[in-house]
Amino acid sequence: MIVVSAPWGGFANHTMWLLWMHPEFKSYVTKKHFTQEEYDVVKGYDWPDLKDVSKIDDPNIKADLEQYHVIEIIPENHAQYILDNVYTEDRTWHNWLQREWQHRELLVNFSIGHTAKMEYEVLCTIDPDMAYRNYLKVNSSLNNVGMELFEDQIKKFNQLSHKSTNLVLDNTVLLKPELDQSYYKQLLDYFKLADRYQEAQTIHSAWYRAQMRSAKDFLQEVKRIYDY
Repeated sequence: MIVVSAPWGGFANHTMWLLWMHPEFKSYVTKKHFTQEEYDVVKGYDWPDLKDVSKIDDPNIKADLEQYHVIEIIPENHAQYILDNVYTEDRTWHNWLQREWQHRELLVNFSIGHTAKMEYEVLCTIDPDMAYRNYLKVNSSLNNVGMELFEDQIKKFNQLSHKSTNLVLDNTVLLKPELDQSYYKQLLDYFKLADRYQEAQTIHSAWYRAQMRSAKDFLQEVKRIYDY
Protein backbone atom coordinates (compact mmCIF):
# COMPACT_ATOMS: atom_id res chain seq x y z
CA MET A 1 0.00 0.00 0.00
CA ILE A 2 1.39 3.38 -1.03
CA VAL A 3 0.17 6.14 1.26
CA VAL A 4 0.58 9.72 0.09
CA SER A 5 0.19 12.09 3.02
CA ALA A 6 -0.02 15.87 3.16
CA PRO A 7 -1.64 18.40 5.50
CA TRP A 8 -5.17 19.53 4.76
CA GLY A 9 -4.98 21.64 1.62
CA GLY A 10 -1.62 20.11 0.72
CA PHE A 11 -2.54 18.57 -2.66
CA ALA A 12 -2.03 14.97 -1.51
CA ASN A 13 -4.65 13.67 -3.93
CA HIS A 14 -2.95 15.29 -6.89
CA THR A 15 0.38 13.71 -5.98
CA MET A 16 -1.38 10.36 -5.69
CA TRP A 17 -2.93 10.69 -9.17
CA LEU A 18 0.45 11.63 -10.65
CA LEU A 19 1.72 8.32 -9.29
CA TRP A 20 -1.33 6.20 -9.97
CA MET A 21 -1.21 6.96 -13.70
CA HIS A 22 1.99 4.90 -14.05
CA PRO A 23 1.28 1.29 -15.14
CA GLU A 24 4.22 0.00 -13.11
CA PHE A 25 2.00 0.02 -10.02
CA LYS A 26 -0.60 -2.23 -11.70
CA SER A 27 -3.29 -0.46 -9.75
CA TYR A 28 -6.90 -0.30 -10.75
CA VAL A 29 -10.33 0.74 -9.52
CA THR A 30 -12.69 -1.37 -7.46
CA LYS A 31 -16.35 -0.40 -7.78
CA LYS A 32 -18.76 -1.53 -5.07
CA HIS A 33 -22.34 -1.50 -6.24
CA PHE A 34 -24.04 -2.27 -2.96
CA THR A 35 -24.59 -0.34 0.25
CA GLN A 36 -23.18 -1.18 3.67
CA GLU A 37 -26.62 -2.45 4.69
CA GLU A 38 -26.81 -4.75 1.66
CA TYR A 39 -23.30 -6.01 2.34
CA ASP A 40 -24.12 -6.78 5.97
CA VAL A 41 -27.03 -8.95 4.83
CA VAL A 42 -24.95 -11.15 2.50
CA LYS A 43 -21.67 -11.03 4.44
CA GLY A 44 -20.21 -14.38 5.44
CA TYR A 45 -18.77 -14.86 8.91
CA ASP A 46 -15.21 -14.75 7.57
CA TRP A 47 -15.66 -11.80 5.23
CA PRO A 48 -13.82 -8.51 5.93
CA ASP A 49 -15.38 -5.09 6.31
CA LEU A 50 -16.78 -3.55 3.14
CA LYS A 51 -13.88 -1.11 2.86
CA ASP A 52 -11.43 -4.04 2.77
CA VAL A 53 -13.05 -6.23 0.12
CA SER A 54 -10.23 -5.47 -2.33
CA LYS A 55 -7.79 -7.27 0.00
CA ILE A 56 -9.59 -10.61 -0.20
CA ASP A 57 -7.43 -13.48 -1.47
CA ASP A 58 -9.77 -16.42 -0.90
CA PRO A 59 -11.11 -17.44 -4.36
CA ASN A 60 -14.33 -18.79 -2.84
CA ILE A 61 -15.14 -15.46 -1.19
CA LYS A 62 -14.19 -13.64 -4.39
CA ALA A 63 -16.62 -15.83 -6.29
CA ASP A 64 -19.35 -15.03 -3.76
CA LEU A 65 -18.63 -11.31 -4.06
CA GLU A 66 -18.82 -11.35 -7.85
CA GLN A 67 -22.50 -12.13 -7.75
CA TYR A 68 -23.03 -9.03 -5.62
CA HIS A 69 -21.52 -6.76 -8.26
CA VAL A 70 -18.06 -6.05 -6.92
CA ILE A 71 -16.22 -5.31 -10.15
CA GLU A 72 -12.69 -4.35 -11.07
CA ILE A 73 -12.03 -1.64 -13.63
CA ILE A 74 -8.56 -1.82 -15.16
CA PRO A 75 -8.18 1.23 -17.43
CA GLU A 76 -6.32 0.82 -20.69
CA ASN A 77 -5.06 4.35 -20.19
CA HIS A 78 -4.81 5.53 -16.60
CA ALA A 79 -4.21 9.15 -17.59
CA GLN A 80 -7.38 9.21 -19.66
CA TYR A 81 -9.33 7.64 -16.82
CA ILE A 82 -8.24 10.51 -14.56
CA LEU A 83 -9.25 13.10 -17.14
CA ASP A 84 -12.63 11.45 -17.69
CA ASN A 85 -13.50 10.79 -14.06
CA VAL A 86 -11.47 12.97 -11.69
CA TYR A 87 -10.39 16.31 -13.16
CA THR A 88 -13.53 16.93 -15.16
CA GLU A 89 -14.66 20.34 -16.38
CA ASP A 90 -17.47 20.50 -13.83
CA ARG A 91 -15.17 20.12 -10.86
CA THR A 92 -15.21 23.20 -8.67
CA TRP A 93 -15.08 24.43 -5.07
CA HIS A 94 -18.37 23.00 -3.77
CA ASN A 95 -17.84 19.47 -5.12
CA TRP A 96 -14.07 19.26 -4.66
CA LEU A 97 -13.96 17.18 -1.49
CA GLN A 98 -16.97 15.13 -2.53
CA ARG A 99 -15.13 14.10 -5.71
CA GLU A 100 -11.98 13.26 -3.79
CA TRP A 101 -13.87 10.99 -1.41
CA GLN A 102 -15.79 9.47 -4.30
CA HIS A 103 -12.56 8.07 -5.76
CA ARG A 104 -10.25 7.79 -2.79
CA GLU A 105 -11.32 4.40 -1.42
CA LEU A 106 -11.82 2.80 -4.83
CA LEU A 107 -8.14 2.68 -5.74
CA VAL A 108 -6.28 -0.57 -5.15
CA ASN A 109 -2.97 -0.23 -3.26
CA PHE A 110 -3.17 3.57 -2.95
CA SER A 111 -4.37 5.65 -0.04
CA ILE A 112 -4.31 9.21 1.33
CA GLY A 113 -3.18 10.35 4.77
CA HIS A 114 -3.06 13.67 6.59
CA THR A 115 -0.51 12.90 9.29
CA ALA A 116 3.29 12.76 9.08
CA LYS A 117 3.76 9.11 9.96
CA MET A 118 7.30 8.00 9.21
CA GLU A 119 6.14 4.73 7.64
CA TYR A 120 4.13 6.51 4.95
CA GLU A 121 5.73 6.16 1.54
CA VAL A 122 5.33 9.79 0.46
CA LEU A 123 5.10 12.86 2.69
CA CYS A 124 4.24 16.21 1.10
CA THR A 125 5.05 19.48 2.81
CA ILE A 126 3.49 22.77 1.77
CA ASP A 127 3.64 26.47 2.55
CA PRO A 128 1.02 27.09 5.30
CA ASP A 129 -0.41 30.15 3.55
CA MET A 130 -0.90 28.23 0.31
CA ALA A 131 -2.57 25.37 2.18
CA TYR A 132 -4.87 27.87 3.89
CA ARG A 133 -5.86 29.59 0.64
CA ASN A 134 -6.38 26.24 -1.04
CA TYR A 135 -8.44 24.63 1.72
CA LEU A 136 -10.56 27.64 2.59
CA LYS A 137 -12.37 27.51 -0.74
CA VAL A 138 -13.37 23.84 -0.36
CA ASN A 139 -13.90 23.67 3.39
CA SER A 140 -14.45 27.14 4.85
CA SER A 141 -14.72 25.82 8.43
CA LEU A 142 -11.14 24.51 8.13
CA ASN A 143 -12.41 21.25 9.62
CA ASN A 144 -13.63 23.23 12.62
CA VAL A 145 -10.13 23.95 13.95
CA GLY A 146 -9.85 27.68 13.21
CA MET A 147 -7.07 29.61 11.47
CA GLU A 148 -4.39 29.46 14.15
CA LEU A 149 -4.62 25.72 14.81
CA PHE A 150 -4.84 25.02 11.09
CA GLU A 151 -1.58 26.86 10.44
CA ASP A 152 0.05 25.24 13.47
CA GLN A 153 -0.86 21.78 12.19
CA ILE A 154 0.67 22.54 8.79
CA LYS A 155 3.92 23.70 10.38
CA LYS A 156 4.13 20.64 12.64
CA PHE A 157 3.47 18.33 9.68
CA ASN A 158 6.26 20.01 7.72
CA GLN A 159 8.72 19.70 10.59
CA LEU A 160 7.98 16.04 11.22
CA SER A 161 8.09 15.15 7.53
CA HIS A 162 11.75 16.08 7.20
CA LYS A 163 12.65 13.32 9.65
CA SER A 164 11.32 10.68 7.27
CA THR A 165 13.70 8.46 5.31
CA ASN A 166 11.03 7.96 2.65
CA LEU A 167 10.16 10.39 -0.13
CA VAL A 168 9.51 13.96 1.05
CA LEU A 169 8.14 16.40 -1.54
CA ASP A 170 7.47 20.13 -1.43
CA ASN A 171 3.96 20.44 -2.86
CA THR A 172 4.20 24.23 -2.80
CA VAL A 173 5.64 24.03 -6.33
CA LEU A 174 2.51 22.36 -7.73
CA LEU A 175 0.22 25.37 -8.05
CA LYS A 176 1.55 26.43 -11.44
CA PRO A 177 0.34 25.75 -15.00
CA GLU A 178 3.41 23.65 -15.77
CA LEU A 179 4.21 20.57 -13.73
CA ASP A 180 7.57 21.18 -12.09
CA GLN A 181 10.01 18.82 -13.81
CA SER A 182 12.26 18.46 -10.77
CA TYR A 183 9.23 17.51 -8.68
CA TYR A 184 8.14 14.91 -11.21
CA LYS A 185 11.67 13.52 -11.48
CA GLN A 186 11.73 12.91 -7.73
CA LEU A 187 8.69 10.65 -8.17
CA LEU A 188 10.32 8.83 -11.07
CA ASP A 189 13.62 8.29 -9.32
CA TYR A 190 12.16 7.16 -6.00
CA PHE A 191 9.73 4.63 -7.49
CA LYS A 192 11.88 3.79 -10.55
CA LEU A 193 9.14 4.76 -12.99
CA ALA A 194 9.27 5.35 -16.74
CA ASP A 195 9.16 9.00 -17.76
CA ARG A 196 5.61 9.93 -18.80
CA TYR A 197 5.94 13.65 -18.36
CA GLN A 198 3.62 14.59 -21.23
CA GLU A 199 0.80 12.49 -19.78
CA ALA A 200 1.55 13.85 -16.32
CA GLN A 201 1.45 17.40 -17.69
CA THR A 202 -1.95 16.72 -19.29
CA ILE A 203 -3.29 15.57 -15.94
CA HIS A 204 -1.64 18.49 -14.16
CA SER A 205 -3.14 20.98 -16.61
CA ALA A 206 -6.64 19.62 -16.00
CA TRP A 207 -6.04 19.80 -12.23
CA TYR A 208 -4.68 23.35 -12.44
CA ARG A 209 -7.67 24.50 -14.49
CA ALA A 210 -9.97 22.95 -11.89
CA GLN A 211 -8.08 24.73 -9.11
CA MET A 212 -8.36 28.11 -10.87
CA ARG A 213 -12.01 27.47 -11.69
CA SER A 214 -12.71 26.60 -8.06
CA ALA A 215 -11.12 29.80 -6.79
CA LYS A 216 -12.97 31.95 -9.34
CA ASP A 217 -16.34 30.28 -8.70
CA PHE A 218 -15.84 30.50 -4.94
CA LEU A 219 -15.10 34.23 -5.08
CA GLN A 220 -18.12 34.85 -7.30
CA GLU A 221 -20.39 32.95 -4.93
CA VAL A 222 -19.10 34.79 -1.87
CA LYS A 223 -19.53 38.12 -3.65
CA ARG A 224 -23.07 37.18 -4.74
CA ILE A 225 -24.09 36.33 -1.17
CA TYR A 226 -22.26 38.98 0.86
CA ASP A 227 -21.90 41.98 -1.45
CA TYR A 228 -24.51 44.22 0.17
